[in-house]
Amino acid sequence: MLSVAIPTYRRPAFLQAALESVLEQSLRPDEIVVSDNASPDDTPQVLETLRARIPGLRVVRHARNIGGVKNWNAALDACRGDTLALLFDDDLWHPDHLRASVQRLAERPDAGLVHGWFDGIATDDAGAERFVASDPGARGPTQGAASVLYMIRNYSWPFHPSSMVFRRSTWGAVGPFDPQFQLADTDWWLRVAARFPVEFLPDVHVHNRRHAGNWSSDVGAVKMHAEVDVMVRKHLHALAAQGTSPLVMRALREAWRANHVTRVARLFVARGRADATEAAEGALRLLVNEFPGGARVPEAVVAASARALTAGLS
Repeated sequence: MLSVAIPTYRRPAFLQAALESVLEQSLRPDEIVVSDNASPDDTPQVLETLRARIPGLRVVRHARNIGGVKNWNAALDACRGDTLALLFDDDLWHPDHLRASVQRLAERPDAGLVHGWFDGIATDDAGAERFVASDPGARGPTQGAASVLYMIRNYSWPFHPSSMVFRRSTWGAVGPFDPQFQLADTDWWLRVAARFPVEFLPDVHVHNRRHAGNWSSDVGAVKMHAEVDVMVRKHLHALAAQGTSPLVMRALREAWRANHVTRVARLFVARGRADATEAAEGALRLLVNEFPGGARVPEAVVAASARALTAGLS
């Protein structure tokens, strides 16, 4: 049995388009579960209309907002299938996404998860949309220590969560998404990769909407970098506990730190040039914390330094 989980909140138009992309799949799922996180708009009414015409559509409605990540968990927990596919409410699937993913899981019975590549649909202030192509680069099966190298190569976009298809046994073994993270999908991907092979399909599987509601902009991007660093360091600790060679662990830690510092430095320059003061200060704080005693540097000093440094950039 194949189940699709769609967590949603206040995006009825996007949600309808996402559901249409599920109905257009060359391999149709046995059920679609939409978990509505107490949307205060007309999402409930839209879902009632859709449920009347879509066989296998089930709706979970929360009386109060339980938080985004907990709603992801609720959507997946409500599914009854042996194979689970996650789709965020503002994304669209390529018509062959489910067929290709399920086929790869069948070919690789040891794999815990399959994910595919994505492109973007950028929406401007007037609502006009355009496709944005992206290059997946060299990606392949990932597991254990190799997952850190994968994160170094791909960093803030290691995968797209709406492309993940996995076994119920993987969900049971790894556990739910961790609500302490905004990027809980990345943390979960790393937890899967620590235990199971992760298969990558290079074809485009997801059309990712890029709009004003995306979290990974300005200050959100700084927090995203901070979270990714915490996740990978936690993952490195888990790999060491599994008995990974100390020499390998040292090389991975040093490679990750160098990569993280370089990425955050680029973010600082970009936000400084864009006069995004708060984001630039946040990026500089991340950089300062990478050095001995950096955490003890007062916020006022970091803020003044950020203003002085970005004055020549903007």
